[in-house]
Amino acid sequence: MPPAQYGKLVVMRASDRAAVWLGSVLSVVVGLWALGSVVFPFGLIGGAVASLFGLVFGGLAVFAPAWGRWRKTAFVGIAISSLALSSPPPRFCMSCSRSSTSDWGRGGLSAVSNG
Repeated sequence: MPPAQYGKLVVMRASDRAAVWLGSVLSVVVGLWALGSVVFPFGLIGGAVASLFGLVFGGLAVFAPAWGRWRKTAFVGIAISSLALSSPPPRFCMSCSRSSTSDWGRGGLSAVSNG
């Protein structure tokens, strides 16, 4: 039984339980997928959209009369999606293809000119 609201018991139907379960599970799964795809430059937009969907699914599960482990699962999904949204984009330098340490021995990056 879910907790009482205003001193009255709340009766949950099977569809309510299914909505809470589906929202909680989808918020975690979509949040993890978003967190994994944000690390790639081509997945920044898709990861952000997926984390927004994870927030929506988690919010729906929390606002539904969820309790116990499914409510905790929804909060975990919301936390994962928030982490995916707040993670900074990766820094890739495509124009900097050569490494700076390999040019020191050849005089390519010398600080003093021999001039």
